[in-house]
Amino acid sequence: MKNSEILISVIVPVYNNGDSLERCVLSILEQSYTNLQIILIDDGSTDCTFEISEQLALGDKRIEVYHREHSGSVAARKFGLEIAKGQYIGFVDADDYIDSDMYQNLFQALWKTNADFVHSGHVEENGKRKKIFCDFSSMVFNVIDTKSKRKFLKSYIMRSDESRVIAPSLCTKLFKAQLIKKCFKDLDDGQQYGEDLICLFRCVLESGKIMLYNKAMYHYIVKGKSLSHLDPNDYMIKEIGMWHHVLQVLNQYQYLELVKDDICFFLKRKMIQIISYNNQTDKRVPQYCFREIEKIIGKKIVLFGAGNVGKDYYTQFSKYKKCNIVAWTDSDWEKYHLEYVDVISLEKVLAMPFDLIVIAVRDESTAEEIRNILLESGVLKDRIIWSKPGEFF
Repeated sequence: MKNSEILISVIVPVYNNGDSLERCVLSILEQSYTNLQIILIDDGSTDCTFEISEQLALGDKRIEVYHREHSGSVAARKFGLEIAKGQYIGFVDADDYIDSDMYQNLFQALWKTNADFVHSGHVEENGKRKKIFCDFSSMVFNVIDTKSKRKFLKSYIMRSDESRVIAPSLCTKLFKAQLIKKCFKDLDDGQQYGEDLICLFRCVLESGKIMLYNKAMYHYIVKGKSLSHLDPNDYMIKEIGMWHHVLQVLNQYQYLELVKDDICFFLKRKMIQIISYNNQTDKRVPQYCFREIEKIIGKKIVLFGAGNVGKDYYTQFSKYKKCNIVAWTDSDWEKYHLEYVDVISLEKVLAMPFDLIVIAVRDESTAEEIRNILLESGVLKDRIIWSKPGEFF
């Protein structure tokens, strides 16, 4: 069989996605790999989604449209897996879209390596802001025994820093059909939070070979229904439910005792995030620290970065009498309204006297972008400092 004759099934659950579905489907239709079965599963939409799906199907025979009573994305995906005919299977969410070469690249990666699934990076889009998540090298992992599976789980899912961790989303991956059908079928239909992470654990434990592909081709669109709009108590309950299922999977495969330290480390970090999470206050449990504090004692300091790392650095630096924070800035300084200090523009900072600018971000690539901005603004190289943040948890 020629490569081009191998069918890829793409499963797209849709529910009231009338405003985004056409863009999503067109991005699949425009794939350079053309032998596709595109399965649109309308999960009981009450807007124009079903009509748009039907109209799109009229224009391309590769599209199949199914209408079901509303039962959630897990049940919709299961239905899609039952009718998927492809040797390989991918997923796309109806809010999102993909680059035209995504499935060509992922298919070639699987075909050449005979991996069970391949993971790629993604681009997170929030209005005009875009952030790329792809901080890993292209490589193949043989996960044929307990030791290698544990190493992969530890390095890329449980204990890695956030910049290296592979996204749990099924949509950034392409799977051998038999693997994803086996791993997804046991998910609880009612598990509408964290289902991809639960499935990912199972996929790793069922695989013999996994590939990482260093290119961001999936575009995830951040919308108002995201986690940031959850009630804190709802967030806690959803996380507890998800981790109950993760532990069940590890126990089922007799891995729980083997990875107990790693999984507890990962869970501890998640619990700290939940405890810190509260839309009504700006209080948080510190997670990060600046490890080279001796370099800034007695200096006039500017903090660049007002996210979680910056907030933790501010708390840390404020404890030292001989550490003078003269200003705090950020690329998006206007969005920060903190009760205890003003975050100001870089333009204002550059008009002030200072000794050092401490870049307060986690990953090196972002730090390098900020460093270049500062250099272009006339800041001397030896007055800019960044190092990997230390972590308490």
